[in-house]
Amino acid sequence: MFHRGLTIYKKKSLEIGPFSITFMKTIHPVICYAMRIVEKSTGKVFVFTGDSGYLESFIDFTQDADLFLADTYLFAGNEKHFAHFTSKEAGEIAKSANVKHLVLTHLPQHGDLEQLQKEAQDAAGDTVEVSLAAVGKVFKI
Repeated sequence: MFHRGLTIYKKKSLEIGPFSITFMKTIHPVICYAMRIVEKSTGKVFVFTGDSGYLESFIDFTQDADLFLADTYLFAGNEKHFAHFTSKEAGEIAKSANVKHLVLTHLPQHGDLEQLQKEAQDAAGDTVEVSLAAVGKVFKI
């Protein structure tokens, strides 16, 4: 990611228009960064993990997010993967961080996606809405 010749991820944050953006390095074989985007006037928070395995630091990074897009490529039972979250991990992070809406993205190409969503919802509890990403689907915060 480059911005006017500067490497974005080396900055602690960026101010772009009405947004404040911070970055967190993730666990993945290829360098990847999560982004936390805050709309300054409303305080609304959007977090995107990018590709990543589980990191406890995601709990603080996603704290009180209105919308959390989580790289959820694996079903429960595959925890501590080196590159991707499981449904259980995504749900647990969302619950611990008091996230309002968790959207599972980077979905597996095999298996029952409704089961993946159920596993995440079970881990997230009743207070977190859990959805699956889909082409053309829109989420408002």
